[in-house]
Parts: sequence; C-alpha cells; structure tokens
Amino acid sequence: MGGRYARILTAPRRMRGSAWYLLGLAAAPILSGCGFASLGEDEQRQVADGRGAEVRLIGTEVRLPSSATEVRLFDRRFQDSLQWVRFEAPLADARRFAEAVIGRPLVLGEDPGLAPPEGIDWWFAAYPIGGEGGSRSESRTTIGLVLQPRGALATVWMRTVIVS
Repeated sequence: MGGRYARILTAPRRMRGSAWYLLGLAAAPILSGCGFASLGEDEQRQVADGRGAEVRLIGTEVRLPSSATEVRLFDRRFQDSLQWVRFEAPLADARRFAEAVIGRPLVLGEDPGLAPPEGIDWWFAAYPIGGEGGSRSESRTTIGLVLQPRGALATVWMRTVIVS
C-alpha cells in the first residue's frame, strides 16, 4: 500500500510515548467508573413488616401479599431492569401469590435459575430442599419464583427481568 492510505494507517505511530500517556491520563477518570453495575442504578432495601402489600413488582401492577414479612428487595436498572425479591408469608398466601404470578401451580424441584447479584446475603446459596418453582415469560418480561414450605409458613424468592 502506498500514498494516502499508508499515511492513514500509520498515523497513530506518529504519537510518541508522552502523547499516549497524556491521552491515558485524560481518559482514566472516565473509564474508571464504567463497570456495568456502576452505570445503572442499584437499590437494595428491606420493607417493614406489615407493609409488604405496598411493594409492587417492576413492570407489573402485582403487589406482594399483605401478610408478607421479612421483605427484601434488590433492584438493578440499566439497559434491562431486574428485581430480586424475598419474603416470608403463611403457606396458603404464598402459594396463592405464586400461582397468580406464574399462572400455574408450582412444581416440586423445578429450578427457574434465579442467580442473585453479588453481595446479596439474603438469597439462597443452593436450591432449597423441598423447594417448589416455576417461571413465566411474556413479551419482554420473565418472572422466576421459588417457594420453600416450612410448616405453616413459606419463604418465597423471586426474580423479574424486563428486557429493553
């Protein structure tokens, strides 16, 4: 290659060490904050007992059962929106809620693959023994849910993903 194209392809070689160093210094503050988690909005919160019914699932009008306690949420909003929710409720309320959200009865051992974000200590480390699960996908929204019965109570873990 010769002429004009050779000059275009070799132009960066003309910049010597000090020029690249200065360019790096200028770009460093911009690039340092460019992790995926830092580009979006993350919010983690715990809801006071008796106020579970005030929690609305992202992208829906669905609210948690009024009997929900120990409610914990983690929302991540970037290009896609994700919400992780965990709560406890009487078994009958939890099952009724789960079936309404998923649209069918839960299945013993069905794992909808609810991986938590890093730093969440209130999420299960492994699929709970005796857990019942299910998922539903519609348009751009996917909801996965796991319910673990514990006598008259149940713990529910749920992840909602809305793809932009």
